[in-house]
Amino acid sequence: MQQFNPLYLLSAAILFFSVAAHCASGSASQQNVPPLLLLTEHSPPGEYLDENGQATGATVQLIKLIMQRLDENGRFSIQPWARSLAIAQTSQNTVLFETSRTEAREKQFNWVGPLKHYDAALYGRDDILPANLSQQQINQGFIACAARGSFLASQLTDHGFIEGKNLVLTTNDDQCAPMLLQGRIDLTPLNERAQQQVTQRLPDHVNLVEVMHFPANELYLAFSKDIPRERLERWQLALEQTYLDGSMRKLYEPVYREQTIAFLEQFAQQQERIRQTK
Repeated sequence: MQQFNPLYLLSAAILFFSVAAHCASGSASQQNVPPLLLLTEHSPPGEYLDENGQATGATVQLIKLIMQRLDENGRFSIQPWARSLAIAQTSQNTVLFETSRTEAREKQFNWVGPLKHYDAALYGRDDILPANLSQQQINQGFIACAARGSFLASQLTDHGFIEGKNLVLTTNDDQCAPMLLQGRIDLTPLNERAQQQVTQRLPDHVNLVEVMHFPANELYLAFSKDIPRERLERWQLALEQTYLDGSMRKLYEPVYREQTIAFLEQFAQQQERIRQTK
């Protein structure tokens, strides 16, 4: 476990009072703030339903903590990603997470984050794929899989994969890995955690091969355009405070990589230094 840096406490304290000031300045109008509909997909360990049908997971718990600190109300809804995205694109008072901040989506939402740093690659089985498969050959005779409406699905279409021909689009992103294990598809994007899980379930004589690495991706909270700027600023400050005071680390450390956690902590420290120079 990484040693906790005492400088975090100073930065966190400064940011705490900044958040408190923002909350206090908005307390009179806070009573009239409409509740949020928080939309996401089934994607453990960040977002899933517990045995009582309630949304939970490391990322969900972090957002609940932020809402508690901001005295905000809202309802979580876990649906297929494409459906959640469609609702967020057409409804008010919504938050979609964890959302890739792509060029196509940039003007559709207001953004708070980053919420996570995401790194993924396209993998296949070495008992199916030929040796030395080039990126130019991956869409020739091989079937890939990704979640409908996802950033990774768009990356596959950019590389020549076509739904109904050589691309299977699923409801949730965790449905592709079992299909790869069963030999029903040839390729699927996996992050490091998923890659390790799939590797453990493969037959002893079979290995995963990385075919192509995707650009590093940051995931955000995507707020609907009707959300006022002042409210977005309160969310941004409260999110960064969790990165500085150890709250995010406590929730993320059991399930996410140290690289992701350190990236978010360093981001918050950098933002705090920028604010102090203004």
